[in-house]
Amino acid sequence: MSKVISVANQKGGVGKTVTSVNLGIGLAREGYKVLMIDADPQGSMSISLGCDEPDRLDYSLATALVNIINDEPVDVTRGLIHHPEGVDLMPGNIELSSLEISMTGVISRETILREYVDKAREVYDFIIIDCIDELLGVPSMEGTVDLDVMTIYPFENHPFRVVDDEKMDELVESIKESGVLTPVLVRPDDEGNYEMISGHRRLHAAKRAGLRKIPAIIKEMTNDDATIAMVNANMQREEVLPSERAFALKMKMDAMKHQGKTLFPTSSPEGTKLRTGDNIDSLNKTQVHRYIRLTYLIPKVLDMVDDSRIAISVAGEISYFNHTYQQWLWEYIHENGMIKQEQLMDLRQYRDDDSLTQEQMIDILIQKRATPQIKKRL
Repeated sequence: MSKVISVANQKGGVGKTVTSVNLGIGLAREGYKVLMIDADPQGSMSISLGCDEPDRLDYSLATALVNIINDEPVDVTRGLIHHPEGVDLMPGNIELSSLEISMTGVISRETILREYVDKAREVYDFIIIDCIDELLGVPSMEGTVDLDVMTIYPFENHPFRVVDDEKMDELVESIKESGVLTPVLVRPDDEGNYEMISGHRRLHAAKRAGLRKIPAIIKEMTNDDATIAMVNANMQREEVLPSERAFALKMKMDAMKHQGKTLFPTSSPEGTKLRTGDNIDSLNKTQVHRYIRLTYLIPKVLDMVDDSRIAISVAGEISYFNHTYQQWLWEYIHENGMIKQEQLMDLRQYRDDDSLTQEQMIDILIQKRATPQIKKRL
């Protein structure tokens, strides 16, 4: 019968990691099969077991938990690090901080870690968890500070919109009644202010509710680590527009390349390489490529994608044209209501040719639309 041992304490620096590591290795030396789970965003257990830079890992406990949230199959062997002392490690890193904040609205969030552990119990005799209270479903304000809302500014080029809609009104009323229950995640700058990593909506709602201070977790991060944490946290929203996902993925991809992460050995048609591994944010290579192509669209066309007036595949085709051609295509769609991918096929030859006139483009589109499509008989 597999046993799970969680080593937890609200106070830091009391030896949780040392206890966890020694206990796990001791059990392994007795012949038991042991899984070590690092559920601390600081990655102390991962570092102590030889993983020098856990924040640079492609797969960690946060990735596994996101997969569970997205109802994907649980593979407890994926992402494990095998240690010479005979234990297996599921590493933890800074992505756990942004994940915990983004899990506030997830149904039954208290059982997500348990689902991973239950699957691991089929394989291991002992599972040792070096944890913090938040990941056990017990929100804690330990380690947070109250910051003046005026000292916090948005993440640079933040791709996710903060909208004053009905959901925002509900959040404002909730904050007026109960305060900000989940701290925001920020990083300090050199001028005594703080850049928001995760919590833009909560900050906006807090200001609307009249709060002067907001609970926050302050974390030193590099630009690339901050970008990845920001994207990972916001990708967990219930509703993410195609444009938001597109620019967020591009920012994350650029940050990963700056960090020297392993990429796919071959590049996509426009030269955007993707990292080795199965998926990025639960999207395969082709899906990521299609979303990133949206970042090449003019705003008018991109708005049509967000409004579901243009399919992502069609928008990707449009993205290869220069901005003048895209403007003409927008006018055509605006006047005719829609455009099919088949209509754009005959325009491909003009991707790198700026000699096409608007009248010629319209003639090509109309002619293609009027051409009957012959269905092949089986």
